[in-house]
Order: sequence, then C-alpha cells, then structure tokens
Amino acid sequence: MRKIILKLHLYFALAGCVFVAILGLTGSIMAFEGELDRLFNPSLYSVHPEPSRLRSISALTTLLEEKYPGAHVVGFGIADRPDESFSAFMDNGSGVFINQYTGEVLGTRSSATFLDYVHQFHIRLLAGHTGQVVVGVAGIVMFLLVLTGIILWWRYKQFSMKLNGSFVRAMFDLHTVTGIYTAVVLLFLSATGIIISQENSVYPWLYKITKTQRIARSVPSTPREGIVPITADSAVTLAKNALPGANPLAVFIPSKPTQSFNVRMHFPEDLTPGGRSWVCIDQYSGEVLVSQNSRTAPGPTRAEIINRAIHTGDILGLFSKIVASLSSFLVVVQALSGILLWWKRDRKN
Repeated sequence: MRKIILKLHLYFALAGCVFVAILGLTGSIMAFEGELDRLFNPSLYSVHPEPSRLRSISALTTLLEEKYPGAHVVGFGIADRPDESFSAFMDNGSGVFINQYTGEVLGTRSSATFLDYVHQFHIRLLAGHTGQVVVGVAGIVMFLLVLTGIILWWRYKQFSMKLNGSFVRAMFDLHTVTGIYTAVVLLFLSATGIIISQENSVYPWLYKITKTQRIARSVPSTPREGIVPITADSAVTLAKNALPGANPLAVFIPSKPTQSFNVRMHFPEDLTPGGRSWVCIDQYSGEVLVSQNSRTAPGPTRAEIINRAIHTGDILGLFSKIVASLSSFLVVVQALSGILLWWKRDRKN
C-alpha cells in the first residue's frame, strides 16, 4: 500500500508541481496584498489628519471633475483610518488618490499594478475561464499531495532535519519537515480554494437546501420627475443608520436615472478588510432598497464569508495571515525540493 501511495504522490507532484508552486508563491504575496501596496506606495495613501478640514464626498467629486474635464466620478473608497487617503473611481477606468482634508491629488492609476497581476495570476493564471479551471484542478492536486504526504510521513514521524547528511538526504529532510509543519494549514487553504473554484455550484445548492436566498447587491431606483437626487454624503449617512456599528468602506454613485447608491460597509469583527455588508439606496427617495448585514446574513452567505476568510488568512487576523503566507511560500520550497529529490534519485537508479 505504501508503494501505491508513494507512486500517487509522485504522479500528482509531477503533473501539478508547477501550478501548485505558482499558487503557493502568489498566495503568499496575496495574504498581504493591501499592506504591500501601502508599503510600496506611501505617497498615495499617507495623509496628515485634519478633521476640522474634512471635505464632503460631494465637494471632492466636484473638485475632481473640474480637474479632469470629461471624466466623472462613479465611486469613492472611504478610508477607515484618519491618516489614510480617499480614492476615487473614475468612469474612464482610472483611480485617483486624494487627500480628503486638502483636496490635493496624491496620484493616479490608469492600469493594473504588479499586485493586480499577482492576484489575477493566482485565481486565473491570466488565462480567463480556462485558467480558472486549471487553478481549481491545481487546488485538488495540492489537497491530494498533502494527504498522501501525511500518509508517507507517518512511517518516519520526522520533525527535524539532519545538517550533516548528503544532498539527497538534505532535500528529503527539507521536503518532509516543511511538509508536515505546513500540512494542516495547506489542507485548509487548498480545501477552501477548491470550494471557491466551485462556488457557482456549491452556494446555489446550499441556498436551495436551506431554503434561503442570496441577497441582491443592488436594486434599481425609481425615477421621480422633479425630485433632486440625494447626495453621496446623504447616502453614506443613511447606510450608517441602516447598519449601526458598521463603517463605510466605499460608495458607488449612480450614473443613470435607474441606478442606485451602493454603500459597502464593514463591521469591526468582520473577517475581511473588504467587508461583506452593503446598503443599496434609492437615489431619489433615500429609501433603503436592499441591504446585507454580515451579522444576520443567511447561513450560506456566512459560510462563504468564513470560507474566504480562511483561504485569505484573515480568519484570525495578523497571526493567521502570517501563517497562511509562510505556509504558502513553503509550498514553493516543497515543490523545488521534491523535484530535486526525484531528479537525483531517478539519475541514481
């Protein structure tokens, strides 16, 4: 039986090691995607807090549309820290970072960043639907590699490396020790990744068996003749009243008569910086048309939130992010050591 497990482990590794290593490397970066962006671009994010000079979203919108004639603001990212800038989403696809106290434009982005490419490479290999399918299969391969690896390790129960052995022994120890110390985390990361790759099938089934429904992100506004639309600032205030205790993360501004304001919200205990709550508001009446509260969302929705939080490492805050990032990076070490070990043994035989 052990020989069969060893063969399976080898075949899984040879078939998917490149893609598994890609998932590990990109995943280790993505665990701190937001933090890395802020680290490498402090001039875009850092502002000096001046609460008495805080400008309204409407005023910032007017300022930007005057500065960029022909372009219109379709949304704002609202900083949850007073020393971090706001960001505006323009209808030409660019993003503008703006000091919400002084109105100074700190910088713009009109194309994808390196971290954007890393993100897309992780979920689609930059190859659209085909790449997404390959990533899903690679997640299954990773899960099976970890399972078979645990079975193979059980015979030796090795927890440490020998520093004075041969190259082959060093590679074996490195592969074995890094594998067992990351096994549990990688099982969770790969399992949650598999679910994410199949979420278009998994969650509709969960909603069906629990007799619940996914809450819509947006509902159209009803145009009303002679009624002046509410402002984005009013929409944010209404959203805060609708979800007491939640902070606004972004507001998306209607560009058509039938569109509604959509305000993304974040509760302090939410497991992801992006939040999983929102409020959709009629642009004429100010009526809350639909909202999702992550505290009271349907069971399948909360399952999806938790699954994604485990996969991204957000589930336990900074500690779990570090563990997820390090474990993901060690997948690359395991892939390289496994290939070298196989190559040396193959040549020897």
